Amino acid sequence: MSVYRSLARMTGRFYSLEELIIAETGNAVTTEQINDNQKEVNQECDAIIKAWQAIESEIDRAVLFYSYFDKESHSVKEITFMLNCSRRTIERYKQRAVIEFGKFYENGALS
Repeated sequence: MSVYRSLARMTGRFYSLEELIIAETGNAVTTEQINDNQKEVNQECDAIIKAWQAIESEIDRAVLFYSYFDKESHSVKEITFMLNCSRRTIERYKQRAVIEFGKFYENGALS
């Protein structure tokens, strides 16, 4: 997940929290228009997003979004203010969400 932000920068594909919740992650350009490396980056981003979308709890997804997916990196302290939860609660949600993400991520690799 920690590589998502750099992959998104490479592809220019940043999404808002709302867009990720409802996004269908098909590519806007045809495969002929992008090179193999770009295709792999897009596929990896798609796999990460699909694993994130498979997480059942909306609060867990929000914590992961603000921790790893948002264009700007957010500290746990910032996330506590955004979601109106205690630091320990955010840490617990994040821990649970990372484990769940790992179950759904196709490569099974947690970064």
